[in-house]
Amino acid sequence: MPSRSPQHVTIGGKTVRVVLTNHHYPMQVKDMTIEELKLLIQETVAETIQSLLVDPDEGKQIKPEVKQQLLDSLQRTQSGERGIPAEEVAKNLGLSW
Repeated sequence: MPSRSPQHVTIGGKTVRVVLTNHHYPMQVKDMTIEELKLLIQETVAETIQSLLVDPDEGKQIKPEVKQQLLDSLQRTQSGERGIPAEEVAKNLGLSW
């Protein structure tokens, strides 16, 4: 069995037990305390939310013709023009609505 040397580390204001081993695979959930599991879940949720909030197009430029199409569409919508109904789009794509 690999040797283990437990120590405590403070992360985000919480002190958790860390078990260092001489093998190269992560600790299993069955070896975690409830607090360690809660912290792992919190960190995983925070990382997932952060990844969803990142704009992959940040810093990219819009082509002038695309910008004009968007502005034209916005102007038509603001003047009361209606687009294609969702039901019609779904039907044209062969989707059941």
